[in-house]
Amino acid sequence: MIVLSSDDKNRFKKYLVDFFHNAYNGNKLSSKDEVANFNFLKKYDFYVDLSYGKGNVAKTPWIIFIRMDTQEYKASYGVYVYCGIKRENKEIIVCIGESENKTVNYLARNKVDEYNTQFNHQVYNYSNLSNDINLIVDKIILNMQWFKELPLNEIQDINNNTLESKSSEVENNTQQISSKMENKNIPLNQILYGPPGTGKTYHTIDKALEILGENLESRDEKKAKFDEYVKNGQIVFTTFHQSYGYEEFVEGIKPRIDSKENSKEIKYEIKDGIFKELCEKALDNYENSILNADELNKKIELKEKVENFLNWLLETNEPISKTKGGNFFVVDINDKTVMIYSEGVERFDGNFNLSISIFMELLKCKDEFSNAAEMFKKVFNRDYADRTHTYYFNLVKKFKVYEKQSVIKIENNKNNDNSLKPYIIIIDEIN
Repeated sequence: MIVLSSDDKNRFKKYLVDFFHNAYNGNKLSSKDEVANFNFLKKYDFYVDLSYGKGNVAKTPWIIFIRMDTQEYKASYGVYVYCGIKRENKEIIVCIGESENKTVNYLARNKVDEYNTQFNHQVYNYSNLSNDINLIVDKIILNMQWFKELPLNEIQDINNNTLESKSSEVENNTQQISSKMENKNIPLNQILYGPPGTGKTYHTIDKALEILGENLESRDEKKAKFDEYVKNGQIVFTTFHQSYGYEEFVEGIKPRIDSKENSKEIKYEIKDGIFKELCEKALDNYENSILNADELNKKIELKEKVENFLNWLLETNEPISKTKGGNFFVVDINDKTVMIYSEGVERFDGNFNLSISIFMELLKCKDEFSNAAEMFKKVFNRDYADRTHTYYFNLVKKFKVYEKQSVIKIENNKNNDNSLKPYIIIIDEIN
């Protein structure tokens, strides 16, 4: 099922209304910027293409929602969820792709015709847009759901002969699409094998740059570009030697000897391996890629504020008041966790770990709450109580006071890159 969050659904309605207004009134806006507004739909496995209807292809403004696994097949090469506006009679049409179009592949046309006949091809009036936008969005999501469940082999174009009769303009577009598909179809897992000394490690640089779409000639240029990707964290390297364990590659429990003098106590901590770290970095990049520039800047700004705040608590040993009296303190922090010590708690020695990602999600909500249960119910829809919830609640209160009283210097993030990037892990001696 495609279930949009409340924020995403409101965003969907807003950007769709903006598109209809711009299309109907003939505003000359950048379709590239308009498409970027809908990048949040990528988390639901759909992307968007649109036209204001001013070109030679179509005079009617349209926006289409396409399954990402159809390899960027455009309007002429596959089924899609269509939403268009006819200016002359102010009609808004919502349906599964225009099946009467001869370029839609034959395999899916019968299913589309049947779906449109029974359930679809809904017409709304632009004059009632403010009242009908909820119905329009619900209809689009319903169509996306049907489209998403259609087997992939019933969507792809199977008649190559039809492409030969198209205009040269469409043929050029097809070549561009094919070029993109070739880059995207590089196998995710590749093995270079051969006797020692045959250059396997040497050629990993060429293979990695090929996956990243780089086309360089000289060895010096290739090595410099490779090192740049390593520095940026897009390429990581590890060796599978005999003693290399699961916890070093993915995640596991690793022993840590207490650093206190004369202490023989061994503690165990969960530590991420290089593979999990890279996966989380790729996930963070994906989440950034579906944000527009303003949303990304706000996310990075909040992250920097949180880092400043937690470092301040750690350096000053500033107490944070507990709901029922007493204090707790930040005793250590890392990229993911805030470690606190709570006074007067015998169990667990008063030590608790709080997630920085949960803390940041709570900070994004601007509502005021009277207690921890109310806050977690609103933000995470949790009906249960956790012993750490009250610590999060008071940490949020402390942050808001700190934010009002402190001058927090944040770097200018206007040029933050939110492009979707590939990530590569090179494993030496995989056997």
